[in-house]
Amino acid sequence: MNLKIDTIPNEMRLIDNPQWSQIIDGSDNKFKLTIPDLEDVSGGTFYKFYMSNDISGNDECTKETYTLEDDPKSFIFDQSWNYVFLYGKHVYDFHILNKNKLYTINFSATQEIDRIQQKEKEKLNNINLFVKEHQSIIQNQQIIIETHEEEIQTLKMFNTEANNQINQLKQENQELKQQIQYIMQHLGL
Repeated sequence: MNLKIDTIPNEMRLIDNPQWSQIIDGSDNKFKLTIPDLEDVSGGTFYKFYMSNDISGNDECTKETYTLEDDPKSFIFDQSWNYVFLYGKHVYDFHILNKNKLYTINFSATQEIDRIQQKEKEKLNNINLFVKEHQSIIQNQQIIIETHEEEIQTLKMFNTEANNQINQLKQENQELKQQIQYIMQHLGL
């Protein structure tokens, strides 16, 4: 970063109803512009203006001049203008950035960001492969679970049928025991 003398846009305003007064000094006619609401001034401060007589700015020109030593809110010009835009004042420590250094830093930073992004992209691809692999495993496990659930339902039905048959056989066995007992009683045994 370097320093130079340049203008900063610390005012950036149109001067409403500029106050001009003519100064007759021999053969040269000059015009004095007074800006009563100008703040933070001292005599001899250099300011930049954009001047025009046409509201559209077709005849716009740039003027730079010092404030008067004895009247720090006044400026001297060669002619008066209808429209005066006060840009700002000169400073002696205007900071300038070295674009080549910025480009170098930006290029290096961009390369680093790209390198990091490529690593993250690779991680994301690996994670996506991992997820797909595990989704396939989960789907296979779901098929196995569904198959086992079907087998369990079949076994439950078989178990219910077997229990029914056992109960029927128990009942038949009970009836046969009663018949045998009846026969044994009849025979006197």
